[in-house]
Amino acid sequence: MAQQTTTVNLSAVSNTVIKAARYTAEFNAPSYQLCEAFNMPRGTNTLRVPKVGKVTIQQLTEGEDIVDEEDIGLSYVDLTTNEYGGKLIATYRLIRQNGTTPIWQMVGRQFGEAGARIMDTTTQALYASLNGATVFGTTALTMSLYNLANNIAKAKAGAGASGTPFNPSYVVHGPYGMLHLARSLSAIGASTNQLPPDEYQNKTLKNFWRQRVMGVEIYESGNLVADSSSDITGVIAERSALARIAEVGWTKGMTDDKSRRAWEFVFHSDWGVAELDDRLGAPLKFTATAPSDT
Repeated sequence: MAQQTTTVNLSAVSNTVIKAARYTAEFNAPSYQLCEAFNMPRGTNTLRVPKVGKVTIQQLTEGEDIVDEEDIGLSYVDLTTNEYGGKLIATYRLIRQNGTTPIWQMVGRQFGEAGARIMDTTTQALYASLNGATVFGTTALTMSLYNLANNIAKAKAGAGASGTPFNPSYVVHGPYGMLHLARSLSAIGASTNQLPPDEYQNKTLKNFWRQRVMGVEIYESGNLVADSSSDITGVIAERSALARIAEVGWTKGMTDDKSRRAWEFVFHSDWGVAELDDRLGAPLKFTATAPSDT
């Protein structure tokens, strides 16, 4: 019987053409980079960071001895690191039959973005406990310019649980927070267009990733997750509130595993994050509810 040629037969014997790879979308990951940076000295497993308190200067009387003694107020924080990493096996056959995107380029990008993501989320896990867990902002509050400025002023006035004023250098919040901030500066989507009156507001509308309000830098991180009330808790802080310490930066290596007929790709780093001074930051809550499209 003659062999009939069908679409199914043809697809079985035809070469499969693989186009360039697509990648899963990743979010901005600024949180780790905003911490005060330290490096672990070689041959040690702990880095001790000292901190001194405030002293008071007294008014003196001519000819009389200084009788008031001040305490240096010395305290310290011990910083340690943890290992992080991942492994991927790429068989010889996979490499031979791979498409137009080099396999190591794909793997390198995947691991690089995964490394940035875990650094971001590990840092963000510390936000909720800052300032004795006293939350600035509140449920269902939008991150308008007015509300953000209020919380910056609260920080400078020492409104947190510690009662210690701090001078915030940055805020990290989610995409909807950045949108509400931009909307408060201009009537985006309104039937009549309200033109921004100055260069600062023009920049705000052009770049949602980083802004500056009252001298405080505003960053967006899509890795912050909304709670059951559709709110996101970010942070308002000085850089000295949190610390990051690196022992070994992200490194990659390949090992040829002959018995598996494959290459083993390993991505590894040794680092850590910790509270450096609880009083110099606070969790910052704003709504993550999407605004109306109309």
